[in-house]
Amino acid sequence: MPKQSHIIVSLTEEKLPAVIDLIIAQERRFNTLDQRLRAPRSREQIQAMLDQQQDAALPLLVLDEDAQVRAYLEPSCWNLAADDELLAFFTRRNGTVRHLTLPAPTEPDAYTVAKTVIDIVTEYWQQQQTNSEILRWPYCDRWLEPLLQERGFLLDSELAFTPAQHVQSYLTMPQLPHGYKIRLTQPEDEQRLLDLFEEELRFHEPYTPFVHTSPAVIQAFRQRLIQQWEDQSIDAGASQIIVVEHDRNVVALAEIKLYQMEEDEEPDFLPVGRYGLINNMSVCQQARGQGIGSMLTAAIMHIFRTMSLNGYILWYNPANPLSSQFWARRGFQPVWRTYQRLSTKVNNAITPFL
Repeated sequence: MPKQSHIIVSLTEEKLPAVIDLIIAQERRFNTLDQRLRAPRSREQIQAMLDQQQDAALPLLVLDEDAQVRAYLEPSCWNLAADDELLAFFTRRNGTVRHLTLPAPTEPDAYTVAKTVIDIVTEYWQQQQTNSEILRWPYCDRWLEPLLQERGFLLDSELAFTPAQHVQSYLTMPQLPHGYKIRLTQPEDEQRLLDLFEEELRFHEPYTPFVHTSPAVIQAFRQRLIQQWEDQSIDAGASQIIVVEHDRNVVALAEIKLYQMEEDEEPDFLPVGRYGLINNMSVCQQARGQGIGSMLTAAIMHIFRTMSLNGYILWYNPANPLSSQFWARRGFQPVWRTYQRLSTKVNNAITPFL
């Protein structure tokens, strides 16, 4: 039999130094490509992360024919409850990969290693009977995208970021046209907010196979509204919903909250710090094109103005012709990409787990 060029093995103590080297090299490469990404961690920090993960995950290595470490990964599953609002964007059981570490694309075997990784996680996900699979990779590093597309992954969403100093022009509340009012939401807005939320989801549906509405998703949003009205302030971690009212009718909403990026965040989207998260923005169809989105953006930044933030983040669907243009014009640039595929059987031969 011909010699197999790459094999999959479990992480061992002997291979830890080489895994740390590989992770540091990837973090350095990412940060060189995009300095908004987290700076490389120290060997001690990565060692502590690996020590912790060995007890809770399935850490695997890809070795070449000389037994050199070429990739590190932790395939896993992410489950959502039947009443989770995220079911509007994902499925009940989602396959994912933690700490995906690959060679630089300039390495001769980079594509082969990446292909081996995708095939082995596909087998793992099939064994776990996932409904869909998710991979996240930095926007600045696009060499992996053709392989993901070949394996059935589609671009799902992008995490966009703008630094705090880029929003100075939004810190002054705009002069509102006659009949418009911006205020915090109230319990009596509930049905109108539900209608706006459903309208937004249905607007997305033609642009992606992954966004869909359902009675369960709408009910989950209703529960979050109730919790938002009962919870503490945004400074204490609660969401806050702002609405635009025109002639006593709510025509738009924006949901915001504070997001703390931790040291052990996975994926490590951005440097450790506190960010203003725009979790949702929706303008009803009849009110679009009148500057309401700009009004809401100004109101959001006005609320965040007194907080010490490292910047602002949001997720958007790049296939959506409205959001992709709107946020780019306001200085939000993509940092990470999420790829997703609905579960499917792959006919390629896959190396078995060792």
